[in-house]
Amino acid sequence: MPAPSTRLDPALRNTPYGFRFRFFAHARTQNVKYSNELKVGLTIVVTVIVFALGFRFLSNLPLLQGSYQLHTRLGEANGLVEGNPVRISGVQVGSVKKVALSPGQDAVRVVFRVDSDVKVPEGSRTKITGLSALSGTQLTIEPGPRSNPPVKSGGLIPSKPQTDVLGNLSRRTPDLINHADSLLLNVSAAMRSANETFEGASTLLSDSDSDLSRTLKAVRQSTQALRRVVESQDHRIDQVMKNTEAASSDLRAFTDENADSLDVAVTRLNGAMRSLNDNLASLDTTTARLNTITTRIERGDGSLGRLINDSTLYMRIDSTAGRLSFMLEDFQKNPERYLDEMTLVEIF
Repeated sequence: MPAPSTRLDPALRNTPYGFRFRFFAHARTQNVKYSNELKVGLTIVVTVIVFALGFRFLSNLPLLQGSYQLHTRLGEANGLVEGNPVRISGVQVGSVKKVALSPGQDAVRVVFRVDSDVKVPEGSRTKITGLSALSGTQLTIEPGPRSNPPVKSGGLIPSKPQTDVLGNLSRRTPDLINHADSLLLNVSAAMRSANETFEGASTLLSDSDSDLSRTLKAVRQSTQALRRVVESQDHRIDQVMKNTEAASSDLRAFTDENADSLDVAVTRLNGAMRSLNDNLASLDTTTARLNTITTRIERGDGSLGRLINDSTLYMRIDSTAGRLSFMLEDFQKNPERYLDEMTLVEIF
């Protein structure tokens, strides 16, 4: 079937049929024109909507929810950049819009958005939390009393003084390490001296030809020297403990914000300090016991003390040993002298 013609026969141009034909042809042309304009308009509207939604998504803003702006002033940015989250009690309620120096360049001005359904009461404070090295920096709002009126759009929220925990730790760590190293070296030297003293005392006590009195006096002097070494380190121990306490305070503040990151490190540090204190207590106990033994020996208590301090007893033992040795030699040379008076039954 042939397609209908879109051209009008010249013979019918001025007839009623011709007028109707021209009217409908004009209307059809206008409809095609309006259809193209409508398509272009819809394309522009959809593009604008997609762009707006994408911008809000990249800015960490709710796609279909309104927001209002607030700003704050900070001493340092500490890694805070545009797009970082804004949180209240750990819940994200907005995002950072702009981070720049204030006009006087004496502070950092931060502009941020907050969801329209979240009201920030007056008396609230802002602070930067998280670690920039771990890409976890965020702006945290500590809300004020709920009874206070909310801060209006464009209002200023004061900031809370920042605690440079890492800076404080970095400044105090070298001093703490130096004191700990010095303390460990002195304790190690004291332990070596004690071991050498104990080994020397054991050797001298096992040698029957040595002068026991002088040896024990030397042991006592070494013990006293060891005690003085330990006591001389008391101030260093106190200094180490003070530095540790100060570092623990900073670590406590740091742990409140980053508990998961530092819990293992703090536990290991506390365990090392407890082990060091236990070793020092054990060394003091051993020194006290050795002091007690040497004091009792010098005082003449016990057999060893009487042997060292009573020369008469030593002479008697020496005389008795000499007589016994002479008797054994005489018995070996003249056994009949001792066996003549013994009967066979008495012997066996």
